[in-house]
Amino acid sequence: NCHVMVRLIYTILSFNLCYCLLPTVRQNKLDRSCVSRAIQAIFGNDDALYYVFEGDRHETLPFDVSNPIVLFNVCNPMILTDTGRHKQFVIQWDNSNDDVFFHLLESNLWLWRYLANSVFLIITRHTSPLNELFEYLWKCGVMYISVLVYDVDENHWTLHTANPFGPNSGVQWNKQSCSNSHLKNTVTKPITNFYGHLAYYYFSRGSTNLKDEKVNTYISSTMFTLRALQATFNSTVEVVYDFSSVNRTRQFFSVGKSFGVYRIAVVSRTYVRGNYVWAVPRPKRIVGPEIFVRLFKVEVWIGTACAFLGVTLVMWLAVRKSHKADLTKICMDVFSLTLFSIIYKMPKSAMLRGLLITYIVYSIHIQTAYVSKLVPSLTIPQYERGVRNLEDLANSDYTIYESHDRENYTARNDSVRSRIEKKMVPFRDHMQEKLDTLREYNNCSVRVTSFLLDTYQTLIKFTFPRVIVDDTYAGLIEMSFAVRLGEHYFLDSLNVLVDRLTESGLYQKNEQSVREKHQESLRLRETSHRPVALNLGHTYGLFIIYGFGNVASFIVFLVELTVARFQ
Repeated sequence: NCHVMVRLIYTILSFNLCYCLLPTVRQNKLDRSCVSRAIQAIFGNDDALYYVFEGDRHETLPFDVSNPIVLFNVCNPMILTDTGRHKQFVIQWDNSNDDVFFHLLESNLWLWRYLANSVFLIITRHTSPLNELFEYLWKCGVMYISVLVYDVDENHWTLHTANPFGPNSGVQWNKQSCSNSHLKNTVTKPITNFYGHLAYYYFSRGSTNLKDEKVNTYISSTMFTLRALQATFNSTVEVVYDFSSVNRTRQFFSVGKSFGVYRIAVVSRTYVRGNYVWAVPRPKRIVGPEIFVRLFKVEVWIGTACAFLGVTLVMWLAVRKSHKADLTKICMDVFSLTLFSIIYKMPKSAMLRGLLITYIVYSIHIQTAYVSKLVPSLTIPQYERGVRNLEDLANSDYTIYESHDRENYTARNDSVRSRIEKKMVPFRDHMQEKLDTLREYNNCSVRVTSFLLDTYQTLIKFTFPRVIVDDTYAGLIEMSFAVRLGEHYFLDSLNVLVDRLTESGLYQKNEQSVREKHQESLRLRETSHRPVALNLGHTYGLFIIYGFGNVASFIVFLVELTVARFQ
């Protein structure tokens, strides 16, 4: 009987223990089923998942899915490689006092640009209000969030999502119970309706208060995109020029160069491109008698002088035994042949006649070449060669001013680049000041963006004669919308809009209209090359030569007169 009583008591205790453990087993099964269905609804079954946790895990994962799983322990973080795609994170956040997400962001190996378009599912048993959790995550820069939370009051799991751009400037909430066998993906990506929410767009100080949008392709494309953003996504965009006036509780975004900007913000896709140009001093104008000298190269002048002296020497040698061998007369005859192809008296010697005929043919051709070059030189301003490429600029004595931001240099290194860098002087103030210096004093070179140069030339109504466009040492400028971390809710929407405008060719059409306006403005500023009557400005070099000739003749006359008196 004693053994029977012991068996009966053991059976009753075992039954009670199993009865007490049965709800826990059911709850664990419910938890795994709920998490698995939430993951399948939000992420699907194919893409890899990053399961983020803290501490040591000896138990199995709290879900059963077919996705590839990558374990990410914030206590011993791994390097997240940049594959160019967004990431999908499942974060186990068990203890409300231990911020797993903060530790994830604090790891130096974390790439901040993943925040822009990654999707997060947070599994938690927090008892704090959900709105505080979502606001905290939004401030950290996470937009596409879903939270699977255990509701203590109702004793079951619920899936929550929120859109900060809800109607009437409020937050749009969505809640689903895990008792529902079919969970839906309510994480909106990207947002297509902002319900009139206000966003600030900041224009840099170099672009402020420009009434004409078509001063360059950058400003025109930017304003074109902002108008399309308001019309397409039902948003309100206010353009500001003073950074301090921006309400930091509102959305804020700007435009920046895509290189180096990842340290402070996330950027959209490129919507307009430009390059760096080198505005160099205009070449000096050739004036006065120098025009007549520069028509031929030095070697041509040497050849002409040799021909003149050669014919003079031969004629003098031929008649030197004669009493009529006058060297001055021979020089004047050859000079007359050179300029007019005529001679006072043809010599009787057959050898001299053949020489003179050959020289006449030569003089006719050399005169024709000289006169053909002289006519346009008198009517069209002539300039020195000046600086035409970067090698000429490197060999010159000009100082080169540029913006202090030099991150866009390419890795190419050679002697030309090293010489150019030695001439570089970073300038932190308005680059327009150095463009004014170049325009007025013509004594330096300025390296600026093509956008700034177009703006300057359009507003000042001035065209720099020499501009070098060379991407060898400075790559292309790719302009993107830069949105600060924690405030980049517009990013995916901007990418969608930029892709639409690019694929439809609207950006290209807008840039073409800007270029056509610049070309028309340039034609109006160009100097007319229509035939003009020659005035003293064209021919004063001839009068200078004539004056020198008269002075030289007068000096010779005085010398001869003095010699005659002494004799």
